[in-house]
Amino acid sequence: MITVGTDIIGRKLIPALSDMAYDRLFVLCDAVVAEQHAERLAPICAITAPEDWHMVSGGEDLKLWQNCPPVWQWLSERGASRHSILLCIGGGTVTDFGGFVASVYKRGIRTINLSTTLMGMVDASVGGKTGIDFSGIKNEIGSFHQPKAVFCDCAFLTTLPDRERLSGYAEVMKHALLIGQEAWQEAVSFDLFSDDLVVWESIVARNVAFKESIVVQDPLESGLRRILNLGHTIGHAVESLSLRLLQENAISHGHAVMIGLISELYHSVLTHGLPRDILFTLVSWSKEYYPPFFFTCKQYPELTAYCHKDKKNKKGKIVLIPLRGVGQVGEPTEISEEIVHECLDFYREMLGG
Repeated sequence: MITVGTDIIGRKLIPALSDMAYDRLFVLCDAVVAEQHAERLAPICAITAPEDWHMVSGGEDLKLWQNCPPVWQWLSERGASRHSILLCIGGGTVTDFGGFVASVYKRGIRTINLSTTLMGMVDASVGGKTGIDFSGIKNEIGSFHQPKAVFCDCAFLTTLPDRERLSGYAEVMKHALLIGQEAWQEAVSFDLFSDDLVVWESIVARNVAFKESIVVQDPLESGLRRILNLGHTIGHAVESLSLRLLQENAISHGHAVMIGLISELYHSVLTHGLPRDILFTLVSWSKEYYPPFFFTCKQYPELTAYCHKDKKNKKGKIVLIPLRGVGQVGEPTEISEEIVHECLDFYREMLGG
């Protein structure tokens, strides 16, 4: 069950919980969200004890192995059983992390995601992918653990920092490239700093519906669902490099995905007939919203090593998802390290110095 709306906690989430048979409700919550939106979260506080809340700091640093045992310890000490529910409140890192710890606690307890960021709403909280980072590799350890329900409350977007709005909107752009021309034209022309929540509800609902339509057909990513990784082979590699080099000042996931989209669409232009105007529209749009991320050819070996860790790969070959046109996805394509370098050269020439 996925619900999209504004100020829906009391109207939608609480009634949904009352229909679920559970013995205890536990809450894993981003501490910043809890502070900024205490009044909005009050209906959840009213049905839980303070000790049944566990606060975490959102951000990629949360998704580390050492952060898992304290949550398991808390659940165990508070008496969480296989009939309990873990409500994850926050952005994509919180739902990724919370979903993972829940998936292995007592061999799996149910989760509900309350998304508070654009990235969480349009991508991370939907689809059942959970995970943590390991040895510098994004989402290297994880599981498929479908949430019992997902609630996307657009009211939280009113306090979302610009950086996080930009991060989530990269996934909106990715989805638009996969959906078709109408979605693409709307995505590139929309003022993403608008606070019109009626429009945001429409954007979130369309993106969620699209992703869910793919996930339903391929829940374990054995085929069709791989198209949702458009831009992510190189994107995740760039993100991993940024995390190593810049640590807490690393670029956002969405910023890295945008770099990946530009780099990988360059390959689609050369090999799959993608019209050049699509690529250069994306380049122009990216220049308007995202600062360049600087790296040199000396870092190409590290970036290609990260690409080799991508979960789409087969038999040691790097695999990209190509586009023939907007809404026209090609079959996953094996590429050489030299092609990855050419794609990175293009990004650096256009945006990266």
